[in-house]
Amino acid sequence: MRSRRLWTALTVVLVIAIACSSAEFSPPGTQETVSTPELPTAVPTSIPVAPSPVPTQFPTLPILTPELPAFPLAFESVGDMDTAREEHSATLLNDGRVLIVGGRNQFGTVLTATLLFDPTNNSLSAGGELNGPHSGHSATLLKDGRVLIAGGSDDARTLKSAEIYDPESDAWTVLPDMFDLRFGQAAILLDDGRVLMVGGAGGSELIPDSEIFDPVSNTWEFGGRNVNRRGFATGTLLPDGRVIVVGGSGDSGYQASVEVWDPAGGTWSPLARMIAGRSGHTASLLPDGRLFIVGGIGLNVVGRVETHRNPEIYDFETDEWHLAPEMNIARSGHTLSELPAGQIFLTGGTDDLGFHATAEIYDPTTEAWTTVGEMAIARVSHQATVLQDGRVLITGGFTGAHSLSLMETYSP
Repeated sequence: MRSRRLWTALTVVLVIAIACSSAEFSPPGTQETVSTPELPTAVPTSIPVAPSPVPTQFPTLPILTPELPAFPLAFESVGDMDTAREEHSATLLNDGRVLIVGGRNQFGTVLTATLLFDPTNNSLSAGGELNGPHSGHSATLLKDGRVLIAGGSDDARTLKSAEIYDPESDAWTVLPDMFDLRFGQAAILLDDGRVLMVGGAGGSELIPDSEIFDPVSNTWEFGGRNVNRRGFATGTLLPDGRVIVVGGSGDSGYQASVEVWDPAGGTWSPLARMIAGRSGHTASLLPDGRLFIVGGIGLNVVGRVETHRNPEIYDFETDEWHLAPEMNIARSGHTLSELPAGQIFLTGGTDDLGFHATAEIYDPTTEAWTTVGEMAIARVSHQATVLQDGRVLITGGFTGAHSLSLMETYSP
């Protein structure tokens, strides 16, 4: 059985492996300077060029099922996928269906099979077959309704290949390769319909350059050199068309650095640093325009590795970061979904103690977190997709013992 290789869930192993992998990298430290203390789990000391720049060992952590207060049924099983999947993607199509692509099965094999979930009757059907296997890739819904997937890894290596899916023909078309191998990159749909690829790991090093895909010409172009090399960061499109990239793992450990890309000149500029460096986090724009950063793993004020419980909020007017109210539990490798009412919905993930099945919601108007139930089983490396009827579809993932085929929906 091939080893599983997560790219989001077990960040406690993953980000340190990337930061330490290249001989030219500095050892990871406090935000970026102090050496990282010894971790309680085994950590790879280098990134292999093959099969891919991801860990091959997983810590044995318990599955946590904390006692919760009584609440109305929120999660409901909607069946199983054709096979267990983790590191897959799940993209909401314009017609309301969800396209599930690739990932690794319970044997560690990277898949070419795709699925289509129909929320009108909670049914699954086979989708068009990928031309090549992809796991840990990015998936972007284009403005014309097609879906771009790029990078990730197959059974043997990191990829620079990309494909595009047409839902009308249910067919995949191979695109020209990206300039760089990329695993753990951020992919951001721009206002003009192009897609910006930022960072990621390729082979044995982090990628310094961004690139842009043009869906009209099906070509790639240079997108500028980043201020900092990083992988597993978040990238968020701003209302003015710029892109803000936050945190991740870099040449010197967990990143607190932040930078913004200006489409006018294709240039990158630094912004104020976060209070704490973090990787394995998620990001969302709040209704008032501020940036909300949730969870992840990094170093605390005394230089110890921990899973963050305090979110941070960035104020664009003052270029300052502020701590937000604590989550009910710390999370890394979780999912974040923006609900129609403007609330932030989190599921699963892992902390310093184990894997979680719980879900919680942040209400920006009250600045309060509420636990809203738990999934049938704890998950990391899963996907959460907001459906047109308001439900959230949860697919696949890793339980701490095996991959999952189980699908669930959450009803707000």
